[in-house]
Amino acid sequence: RGCWSAAWWHSQGWILAIGVGIATSLSGFVIEAATTHLASLRFGWCQGQPLAPGQSCSADDWVSWTDLGWPAIAINLGLGTLFAACSGWLCYLFAPAASGSGIPEVKTILNGFVMPDAVSLRTLVVKVPGLVLSTSAGMALGKEGPLVHIAVCWAQLLSGVFLQYQNEAK
Repeated sequence: RGCWSAAWWHSQGWILAIGVGIATSLSGFVIEAATTHLASLRFGWCQGQPLAPGQSCSADDWVSWTDLGWPAIAINLGLGTLFAACSGWLCYLFAPAASGSGIPEVKTILNGFVMPDAVSLRTLVVKVPGLVLSTSAGMALGKEGPLVHIAVCWAQLLSGVFLQYQNEAK
């Protein structure tokens, strides 16, 4: 039993790192797919497949808002504003720690300060759709910084599974 116990103890770090990598990459995939779909909705929609993004829709099925004339600008701006407002609303109401890139919070935590709300499940659950809505709105921001914050949230959540790392939240 001692050999298996020692092997399990030493492998927890690797299992945690692999789990965080998988969870973060799945989050990145969901963010990319949802952003592609919502961002293309600002420019038109696919008649044959309403949920398909513009890139995967055939030219015959794609209905561009520019075909409508001047209301196209209002539709584009209206959807972009709606997406941005929903993103801000999510952060304001449910998880203010999810706003911004998250890099300053991660650096603060790595320097030894305790910010439990910055890496909570609530922050993660708001950060992902907030990032999708913000980037779909056409805001000039990247997904790289927020994905670092998302990875740290996943690391915090998954570390509670392993006895060796349960005390790391302090």
